[in-house]
Amino acid sequence: AGGNLVKYKNGVFSNMTSANTYSIVKVFFFDETEGWTISNADVQHYVSNGWTTVSSDQVLVKDFVFTDKNNGLLIGPPYFGGGAGGVISQYSGGTFARVPNFDFTQNFIGIKMFSATQGIIVGEAGLVLRIGEKAVVTSIESNIFTRGVANMTYSVVPNPASQSINIYKEGTTMTNEHVMVNTIDGVVVMDQVTSDGHLDISSLNKGMYFIRLLSDHTTLKFIKE
Repeated sequence: AGGNLVKYKNGVFSNMTSANTYSIVKVFFFDETEGWTISNADVQHYVSNGWTTVSSDQVLVKDFVFTDKNNGLLIGPPYFGGGAGGVISQYSGGTFARVPNFDFTQNFIGIKMFSATQGIIVGEAGLVLRIGEKAVVTSIESNIFTRGVANMTYSVVPNPASQSINIYKEGTTMTNEHVMVNTIDGVVVMDQVTSDGHLDISSLNKGMYFIRLLSDHTTLKFIKE
């Protein structure tokens, strides 16, 4: 609380100076000489016994992660819009810059990077954002999760299914649609153009899958029984 930090070294706890004046929500240090803290109001960078406030266009920062001392990601709601929603800022060259085209109505909660290029962001209302060469937005709570065609209704019938499924758009069977089916781990198990919205899934293992409708930039969920 109040920006207080305590350092542990060689079995001893000691107070550490801090530039934060609000409650710190996360601390991350590479080593004794360099690290970061975030509070509800600011981001502080520690280098060689000194603190520097690093500006960001976000408030109420929720989490951050660094892949090395020069590169990292910060998540939280934007300053505008009453502090609601989720945006991403990328740290590079000593400054944070907002990543374009990533504005979500759901608030972000946490971020985890598994490598320099692959990671996961989770948020409210079941939001899961995969960071990588291809970003996929999903929601386990909903069958439809899309940032593509607005005001469209899609469905997968039957769902769950054991042998085959049919894909509908606005109640009509989709035709000449390029679809890709992914596992929850992102592995592509089917890649084809369906002429009648019908997919044979009998060869798939039991579990949850995601159907990507490439032309509509839409992703649907189904369960293989």
